[in-house]
Amino acid sequence: MPYFESELGHKVYYEHHGQAGPVIVLIHGLGSSTRIWVQQIQSLKKYCQVLAFDFPGHGQSDWQETYSIEELCKVLLRLLQVCKIQTASLAGLSLGCSVALTFAIHYPERVEKLILESPIGGYHKKWNPLGWLDQLVFRLLPLAIELAIHLFGAPATIHWLDTFGVKKMKRNFKVLETVQQKADPRALRDLLWDSASTPYTGKLNRITAPALLIRGSDDPFPKRFVTYIRTHLRQVTYVEVPNTRHLVAMEKSREFNRLVLSFLKLSSLAPDQ
Repeated sequence: MPYFESELGHKVYYEHHGQAGPVIVLIHGLGSSTRIWVQQIQSLKKYCQVLAFDFPGHGQSDWQETYSIEELCKVLLRLLQVCKIQTASLAGLSLGCSVALTFAIHYPERVEKLILESPIGGYHKKWNPLGWLDQLVFRLLPLAIELAIHLFGAPATIHWLDTFGVKKMKRNFKVLETVQQKADPRALRDLLWDSASTPYTGKLNRITAPALLIRGSDDPFPKRFVTYIRTHLRQVTYVEVPNTRHLVAMEKSREFNRLVLSFLKLSSLAPDQ
């Protein structure tokens, strides 16, 4: 299995598919892994190079003492260096959007385009993580997750988190069962809070890369995150996919893949999409 070593000395699992063409890095969400992207990898690798990696504390990567969005950006940078990739497009899912956006702020010269699926996080100026309501929500929710892990086990808790993001259909649940892997409870707690605390106010307009913003019409997470991004990014195309919740790429993989290929200007190579 391919691994590289992070700056902190931990093993990070990654995958590199495709032989030539532009590069896209798939960045999964909280409690997930590279497996969530299996339907995208199978399609996109025919037309470009595809990179994916497991966050520290997720999937097949090492666990560690603490976790943060900033550190995940360093892991992403290390991945590009190991694979000798100078520039790439970044596709983030949920919390993965926080990683993609933060990376684009820090390393704009390395980002060609952004695909942001169902973003969550502290995007709104009124979304103040020091306010009492946010303190309550983002302190109690990680504790609730830890309690659920203690009572029901990590696999059952992660399964519940993932099923919260899809339509309640047997097909969706079966797909989830094939992609779910173990995750460090501390990673769930630390990254959930950090995603709400990421200071985007006054910074998103620094990003010059064009962005494709995708959201399910029935996403249970607040739409204000998406609204703030649409307002503050310089170049953004917004698509709302009907009859989907949080995991659009899994629920409607063909539609998602078609949107990505078109945005990357590879659609002429993929008439079946």
